[in-house]
Parts: sequence; structure tokens; C-alpha cells
Amino acid sequence: MSVTPCFDPVTGASGGAPPAVSASLYDVPFDGPIDLTDGTWTLYDPDNLIQSISYAGGWHTVVWNALAVGSADYNWSAGTNHRSPRWYKAAEIDGNQVTSDDITQAIFYIQTDNTNRGDFDNGIVHGICVDPASTVATTIAACGLYANALSGGTQTALGVFTVNGSATAGVGSSDRCMTTFQYGGGHGGSGCFTVIDNSGGRIQNGSRNSAAILPAATDLFWMVGLGTRGNTITIALNDESQRFKVYRKAMKTDLAGVL
Repeated sequence: MSVTPCFDPVTGASGGAPPAVSASLYDVPFDGPIDLTDGTWTLYDPDNLIQSISYAGGWHTVVWNALAVGSADYNWSAGTNHRSPRWYKAAEIDGNQVTSDDITQAIFYIQTDNTNRGDFDNGIVHGICVDPASTVATTIAACGLYANALSGGTQTALGVFTVNGSATAGVGSSDRCMTTFQYGGGHGGSGCFTVIDNSGGRIQNGSRNSAAILPAATDLFWMVGLGTRGNTITIALNDESQRFKVYRKAMKTDLAGVL
């Protein structure tokens, strides 16, 4: 004998439907690979450092204009200003804009090309932020995944960054990392990372907390930024930075149902 629900489980009204069931959270696929050239991303490049970007098979290849004088301004993991180029778009989940009031779980993934490492010591950030078109680190308030590579090395250091600092690990020939960041609720939150091998096994892990205070009720943005690995590194005309693939998956839970 079938049973028909007589009462709404939330309001108590008769004839209500059972509560909705979310899609499975097991083996959730990543969004991507992300294509920064697909027309949905905006480039902010205050010093005209990007000559070109191309995308093929998931890989981004970036060619640079010259940077004659190195500075912490071009190192995402240092300084009070960020003048390095970055691509950004509205942080949406299933078409819904995420704001600084929302506590959002964002998982960022990168694969770097340890053969095409670049012509200069470079860095990559892949994360979430408040104001991607600012040059002030605390106004941008970006947090997420961080990768950096020595042009003459054999591995990529991978991990997490918060505003203008980072925690990374470089082990063996490491080239893949998954970083999970809990961001929002008016604060930069915290992130943890796992460097993984090509079978998905853990190589190393770590974490870092943010101290950023976010402005209330402000739309957030996804951001991918490139720069130098250190504070004195210069870039020659037509230099390439390390080739990379990026993926993302994000979720905002319904806290109203449990508060």
C-alpha cells in the first residue's frame, strides 16, 4: 500500500511534497578544463605584460612583453600591490552569483607542464576574490591555489595562497595539485592543499589561513593570475611562462536549513 505525504515537512501545511534531494556528491566531476580564451573571461593587465595567450588541448600558452625591472608588485606571493596580469569572471554557481556574505567551498585544480616550464621563474594563482581589477592586494583579497616554477628546475611547487602569501610543496616531479578553499561569510577563510601524482595519490599536503576582512554584500569573482616567482625577476620580450591546465568545482550549502 502506497503512502501519500499529508503534510509539508517545513511549513506543516497539508498536501506538501517531500523535500528535494540534491544530486550525488560522490565522484563529482570538475568544471573544465577552463579556457581563458573562450570570451567569458576579462583580462586585467595594468602594465601591458601579456603579448598573447593561446589554448589547445586544455593547455594555456602565454607569451609576454618585456618587464625590465623586477618588483614584488609582480609576485602574487609578496608585497602590498599586485600589478601582474589576471583573467577574471563573475563567481557563479549554477548561474547564481556568489557574494562575500556567502560561505563558499571552492576546489581549484591545476596541472602544470614540467617540460614547458617557461623562460623565467614564474607563478600562477587560481582562486576567488573580491576586486580583480584593483592593484591593492588587500582590496583584491584573492585566495586559492598557488603554483610556482624555476625555469631551470624539474618540479613545480604547488599549494595555497592568501592575498599576498603562500604555502607550497615541491616533491619529486610534482605537477598536479588540488586546493580547497572555504571563503566568505565576510572573511577570507582558510585553504588546504594536496599535491598529487598522476594516479591521484597524495604526495604532500598543507594549509594556510587568510586574515582578509571582506566588504559586505559584494559580488565575488573567479580569477587566474600569472606573475613572477620572486621580487627581482625580469622578463624578456617574447618569453613564455609555464604552460598549465586549470579546473574548478564550487559549492554553497543551504545554511538556512540548519540554523
